[in-house]
Amino acid sequence: MSPVLKAVQIYAWCLFVVAWVQMGYVDWKEQKIRNRYLFRWFKFISGAYAVVLLQSALGGGLGIGTGYLLGGYYPELGRYLAFSGLAAYAFWGLRIWPAGDVKLFCLLALF
Repeated sequence: MSPVLKAVQIYAWCLFVVAWVQMGYVDWKEQKIRNRYLFRWFKFISGAYAVVLLQSALGGGLGIGTGYLLGGYYPELGRYLAFSGLAAYAFWGLRIWPAGDVKLFCLLALF
């Protein structure tokens, strides 16, 4: 694994832990999941995806660098996120989860 992908992996795990602690604490204390926190963590994880996509474009598309993700990764990622989102919204539609939990689940699926 390339150093860039390893760094993104460590970054994502650290983000996940910090985001989970913050969101869990806020949800426990206020019984709400704040959109501003969700958006903040979404921006951080989007940055990680941008780095991975750039690494793949440079390595796979342009032949510069090594340790990139193959093109098949991205369609699989899209299917996984679509399935996760549909499952979460199905739980919301069935009145099993409130809207905040659906948004949190979708964010955590990105991690």
